[in-house]
Amino acid sequence: MQIHILQVRTRNSDRSNKDTNGGFGTVNDFGKSIPVWLLKKIKNLSMNFPEIQPAYIHSLLKQQGYTVTYSENILEPNADLYLLQSSIISYADEIRWAKKIRKEFPGKKIGFFGGMCTANPDLFLEHADFVVKGEIENILLDESLCDFHGIVEAGNVKDLDNLPFPDWSHVNSWPRYTQWLRKNRGKSIPILSSRGCPMSCRYYCTYPLVQGVKFRTRSPENMVAEIEYLIKKFQMHSAIFRDPIFSLDIKRIDQFCDLLLQKHLNFTWICETHPRYLDRNIIKKMALAGCTAIKIGVESGNDRVLSHSHRAVADFNHQEEMIRYCEENDINILAFYILGYFTDTLETIQQTIQYAISLNTLGAQFTIATPYPGTPWHNELNKQNILYQLDPDFAHYNQYSLVYRHPNLTERQINSLKEKAYQKYYYRWGYFKKHFLC
Repeated sequence: MQIHILQVRTRNSDRSNKDTNGGFGTVNDFGKSIPVWLLKKIKNLSMNFPEIQPAYIHSLLKQQGYTVTYSENILEPNADLYLLQSSIISYADEIRWAKKIRKEFPGKKIGFFGGMCTANPDLFLEHADFVVKGEIENILLDESLCDFHGIVEAGNVKDLDNLPFPDWSHVNSWPRYTQWLRKNRGKSIPILSSRGCPMSCRYYCTYPLVQGVKFRTRSPENMVAEIEYLIKKFQMHSAIFRDPIFSLDIKRIDQFCDLLLQKHLNFTWICETHPRYLDRNIIKKMALAGCTAIKIGVESGNDRVLSHSHRAVADFNHQEEMIRYCEENDINILAFYILGYFTDTLETIQQTIQYAISLNTLGAQFTIATPYPGTPWHNELNKQNILYQLDPDFAHYNQYSLVYRHPNLTERQINSLKEKAYQKYYYRWGYFKKHFLC
C-alpha cells in the first residue's frame, strides 16, 4: 500500500511553515514598505527549514511496511491514501486540494493531521475520510491508517523516547541556513526534544491547545543519539530545537549539554525558551555545548498589558541580566514581541518598541496579537462577536494581521506600528554598531 504525504503550499512570496505557532503555522508578513520588505526577504532566506511532523510520520509508516512518498502541490496517481498536514495559514488551499483528489482519483482515501485540525476538526471532516485530532504519531505507534475513519482521537505521546527519529529522506534539497547569526552557515534541521507547555499564556497561545499543558520530554541520551544520527545519515551539523520552552527542566538540559561535550560533536544549535528558565550556569554550559542563539518571548514592555493578557509578568531585571549574560557568552538573542494585545494602546505599543530598542538584541520579531480559534481568548471574543467582529477567514490569522475589532486601535494604526517597529529597530546606528562593528 502506498501512502502519499501531500504538503499543500499557498503560493506567495512570504515564507511559511506549518510546524510553527503550535502547528497552526505562520507566514512572514512584516509589511509593504521597501525597508520592511527587504528585512522580510532576509528572514525568508535565513530561517527556512522543513516541517518535522511529516518526517515523523514518514518514519513511523515505513516501520509499518508502507511505501511512503511525499510532494508539495503535486498529486501522486499511484497512492492509495493521501495525508495532508493542516494549518490555519493554508486551510482553504488544503481543502481545495482534498476536493481535487476526490475529483481526479475517486475512491482514494484522504486524511488530515496537524495542529489546525486538532483544534478544529469539523472544518476538515467534510472533505476527508478521517481527521486526526491530537498527535498522529501516538496512534501510529500501535494502529494502522487503513482503519481510520471520522474524527480519530489520537491523544498525546506519553513517552517521546518511543518515537523513531524523523525520516528526512523525502527532502530533496536542503535549505541552507544562511543566517548571519550563525557561526556555521550549512544545512540545518528542526528537532523536538519536548512537547506540551504549562505556561499561563495558553489563554491566547496555540501550543498548549495542540500539545496540551503537560510537559513531556525526551531523555538527554535520546536527544544526543538523534544528533549523532543526523550527522552520520545527513551530514547535518546544525539544528533548531522547536520546543516551546526548551529549558523548562534546567537539569535535563544540563545533562544534555554534558553529553554533547563528552562526545565532542561538531554541532551547533538554536533553541527557544523563557528567561525565567535561564540562569548563569546553564547559559555558560549551553554556550560550551554549541548553542549559538536563543529565542525568547519578551512580548511586551508593559507589565500591566502582560498581566491583562493572562501572561506571567516578566521580571524585567532578570530578563535583561540573562540577555546580557547570553551575549557575553557569544549566544545571540532573538526576541519576540506582540503588538495589539487587548489592552494595548498607542502609548503601550510605543513603550514596547522602545524597550526592544533598549535591549538591542541581534533579532527582534514584532507580530500582532491573534485570538486563534479554539483558544480561550477567541472563545471570549466570539461570544461578543457583534462588538469585536472576528475575521471569518482563518487564512488571515497569520500573526501579522489584526483579525478583530481592537478596543483602542484601528487596523491601520496597528499595521503602521508594526512596520514602524521593524524600521525603528533595524535601521539605526546603535543596532549596526553593536552587531556588525564590534
